[in-house]
Amino acid sequence: MDRGEHAWSSRLKGLLSYPQAVLSDETRLGNPYDGYALAQKRANLLSQVLSGCESQIVVYVRPQYSWLPSVFTQAMQEGLNSDVDQFLAVTNGSPWLLWSNLVKLLREVSGVSRVVPRIYSSNIDVVEDFFEVAGLGKAPTFGKGGVRANGSSPAVQIPILTALLRAPEFRA
Repeated sequence: MDRGEHAWSSRLKGLLSYPQAVLSDETRLGNPYDGYALAQKRANLLSQVLSGCESQIVVYVRPQYSWLPSVFTQAMQEGLNSDVDQFLAVTNGSPWLLWSNLVKLLREVSGVSRVVPRIYSSNIDVVEDFFEVAGLGKAPTFGKGGVRANGSSPAVQIPILTALLRAPEFRA
């Protein structure tokens, strides 16, 4: 799937003709690996596309103490980063990794009627919660019961991944 700006804008515009539509995209404001460097630009794009439309953004955030190690581990698994100092320099310097700044940006720039920040917790079903918060009724279960988990590799694996990525036999 093309994740470029034009393709994304076209998909979103296509959804505007429906009375109720959902576009879920956790990278819409950019990439957590670079501290959401594109957040301002992407919020402006949201404003252009959604201008004059009744819409809302529901954004789920996790506490940074659990989220940042998960992001770093994911970046390592994808082979994008194995330098913790570089990762910390980027994340510590980004205003958009402070959730209050990100929500404020969305409220002030995106042009949507409502921005609803939600705290992600592993003991809630985010899909069910989203349907309730967005006013979409009961969430479909698709035959699955219980909480839909979004698992991550444990932070304890970071030293192992670091050693593997630094080993010459694993380099491309």
